[in-house]
Amino acid sequence: MEKEVKYQNKAGGLLGSSNYDHTPLLLELGFTTAGYEPCLEKFITKIENGAKDDQRKITVNNCPELIRSTIIALRHRDKKLSSQAAVTRCLTRHGLQILQRIHGVNVLKERRRLAYETGSECDRLSLSRHFYDFKYRISMTTNRITVYAAEWVAAGITELACDIGTSLETIAIMSLIAACSTSKEWIPDRHLRLMYNELIHFVIWIDHLVKEHDSVSLV
Repeated sequence: MEKEVKYQNKAGGLLGSSNYDHTPLLLELGFTTAGYEPCLEKFITKIENGAKDDQRKITVNNCPELIRSTIIALRHRDKKLSSQAAVTRCLTRHGLQILQRIHGVNVLKERRRLAYETGSECDRLSLSRHFYDFKYRISMTTNRITVYAAEWVAAGITELACDIGTSLETIAIMSLIAACSTSKEWIPDRHLRLMYNELIHFVIWIDHLVKEHDSVSLV
C-alpha cells in the first residue's frame, strides 16, 4: 500500500497529501510536520522595513489569480504590510530564501558551467529554455501584476532564474508562493494546500530537469 504523507498546519488541517513520500524534498527546504520556521507571520514581525528607493519592480504577466488575491488579502495584516508593494517586498524576501535551498538548482548551475566550457550551442540552449506553467493547477486564470522586491532580493531572483534556465517571472511567482505556503494564521487552509502542493510540484520539476540533463554527456 502506497504511503500517504500528511503535513499539519496550526489548525491540524491537511496542507499537503500525496501518494508519494515528499518528505525528503520538504526537509531540504526546511519544512517539518510542524510547518516552516520562521512562519510567514513571525517573519513579518521580525524583518525591518527597507528603504523604498532600494527596490526593483518585476512585471509579472501571468500571476495565478489565487496569488494576486492573497497579496490583496494580506494588506494591513501587519503595519509593515500597508500596500501591495509592501506585501510583495516581504513575500519575495521570505520566499527567495526557501527557493535557494533547492538542491537541484546547484546541480543545474554546474551543468550550465560544463555546457559553456565543453558543450555546444545546442547544449547551452537546452539549459536555458525551461518553461514552467502554473495554469490550471493553483488557479484557472492569471493576472498581470507588479511585484516589488528589495534590490538584493531581485538580484537573487534573477540569479536563480538564470541558474534554472527559466524566466524571471516564474521565480518571482514561486517566491510569492513559497512565502505564502509558510503561513500559520493569515491564509485559509484550502488555499495553503494549493500553494504547498505547487511548491512541491516546482521542486519535483527541477528534479526532473536535473535527471534529464544528467543523461546528456558534455565531455
